Amino acid sequence: MVHSQVSPWELLQESTMVKWVNQKLMEDTISPETPTSTYPNVPHTITNLSEDLKDSLVLTKLVNRIIYEVTLNPEHPMNKKSKKLYYLTPIYKNPTFKLQKLENLSDLLKFLNLILGINVNSISPENIFDGELKLNLGLVWSLFIFNTSCCFPGNPSYMSIKTTLLKWMNNILSDKVIKNFNKDWGFEPEVIIYEIISHYSPATPAGMDLPTIMDYLEETIALPKLIDPDDFQYLDEKCIIVYLIEMYKIFEIEQSYDELIPEIDESLRYDDVVTGTLRIFKMKSKYENHALKLTKQLNTLINQLSLDFEELQLDYTTDLQDCLKALEYSLIDFSKITVFQHKFDSLNIKLTSLVNILQRFQNFRCDIKPELMYQSYPQIIQVLGNVKACLQSFGDIDYVPASKALNIDPISTKLDQLISLDSKFLAQAKEVIAKVNNDALVTKLNILKNAKPKDSLVRSECQITVEYFLGFSHKLELFESSLTTRVTSKYLEPMDIPSIDVVPAVFNQFKAVILRHNNCRHDELFRMFQDEVVSPQFSSTTLELFTRLIPIKPSPISPNDSNFDLNSSTSFEDDDIFDELQQKLDSHLMLTNDKIYDIKEFVRRFENGFKI
Repeated sequence: MVHSQVSPWELLQESTMVKWVNQKLMEDTISPETPTSTYPNVPHTITNLSEDLKDSLVLTKLVNRIIYEVTLNPEHPMNKKSKKLYYLTPIYKNPTFKLQKLENLSDLLKFLNLILGINVNSISPENIFDGELKLNLGLVWSLFIFNTSCCFPGNPSYMSIKTTLLKWMNNILSDKVIKNFNKDWGFEPEVIIYEIISHYSPATPAGMDLPTIMDYLEETIALPKLIDPDDFQYLDEKCIIVYLIEMYKIFEIEQSYDELIPEIDESLRYDDVVTGTLRIFKMKSKYENHALKLTKQLNTLINQLSLDFEELQLDYTTDLQDCLKALEYSLIDFSKITVFQHKFDSLNIKLTSLVNILQRFQNFRCDIKPELMYQSYPQIIQVLGNVKACLQSFGDIDYVPASKALNIDPISTKLDQLISLDSKFLAQAKEVIAKVNNDALVTKLNILKNAKPKDSLVRSECQITVEYFLGFSHKLELFESSLTTRVTSKYLEPMDIPSIDVVPAVFNQFKAVILRHNNCRHDELFRMFQDEVVSPQFSSTTLELFTRLIPIKPSPISPNDSNFDLNSSTSFEDDDIFDELQQKLDSHLMLTNDKIYDIKEFVRRFENGFKI
């Protein structure tokens, strides 16, 4: 976007705020926790604050992520209020018209003011929609300060946060006193940053320039580069503070620096970690596949039994008696045969449906139910237990299925629901059989069987009908017998827990080794594993399978590079147009194949319940 009448400091602060917003949007996408996390029409990244906030959806997702982070801090003042926090839902989830976007923005500003207590009186929905950068910067800055306050004790202001940062740094620095966040940073900011991080890790390599040390911090402790190295020269206070706040959170609040960079024994090899991870992943996949299959099967059975149970409530007895009466009348009066045939045709449909229902239920009770209770369900319980037991070898890690529906609790609930429905169905089926297949029916059929009407057509019709009903009566007897027969089932044999030769200390060493190589490419990753992680005789195939568990970052393709719109060409010659498209396609494929492996995300997912 081309900015007009915008000062350099606004562009500088916009660049930093855009990076911060993108960081929050990406965190919300990777770890969806709010109602707006999975909105398909909200971009994962934005490019500026003038155009990308107009419909409120990005702002709503950002605000909900901030609220989620507030809920993680029980000491936050908002969590101590009697009024419970809640997430913001846009009025229009897919706004297309200006009025819809303005209504979304108006609702958002009211939410910020009334619920979160953020003063937004100086900005209107029209200001945001019109892309007024200065006011949008103020809005996003207010959200940043509110979000930052989640990590500091009490409910700090911007000034108190600055005071805390100054005190923190000056307690560390030996030869320099920092009095402000602009001019005091004019002299080699990399020296100040190095002294701070070497205070926490004396083994930090010395002599790095500013871009190198910022890359080092991003790779080792996941400190995002919310300000570009070149932008330090402009000495903008807010940009520098944004970067330092993230550093302070890692070193002093989260205290995660030493956890990520422990001392490393270069002589160790981690074959067991790699093979153990693959073994657990196979068990995890087995559990989730079986759990998904079982969930679908339970849903299908519950739906089918529910439908059949409703149909089982029909009155079969009255229709059967009416049909037999019509048959008796036709024996006396031949003209009544048509009435009987009509009733019989209608009854035949109902009785055929009843037989089908009882056959399905018989099959469920005799074959499907025992398989579910004594094979399928115990099997996934065993596999789940093995996954959890093996993960404990790596540390205090609990397996969390990729979907809530695959947790064992909802599956157990569905199985209980099915068993309860089975009991109700059995009682109703027995009641229906008893009503229909009673002694009076058999007596009536025997009388009709011995009847000798004069008309041959009536006599034939009577014999066929009686045989039909006698056969139906016999089927009901067989069903009743099968429904009360106890079915013996083979119980599942206990499954051995796989042996995982890993202890938490070895896994922590393994993490330290691989985290030094975050954001590497495939050839670098594979070489690193061979040189630093596994022994020389380790299987290359197994190692390749392990690398596939590591997530890949999206290729950095700009929208213009991936847009193959013929209208974008300035040429009118067909050959030139397709030459241009071929160049774009080649570039696209080259970037797509240039995989960047996110090892940090792999470790995070593993420790967060093996969400690989």
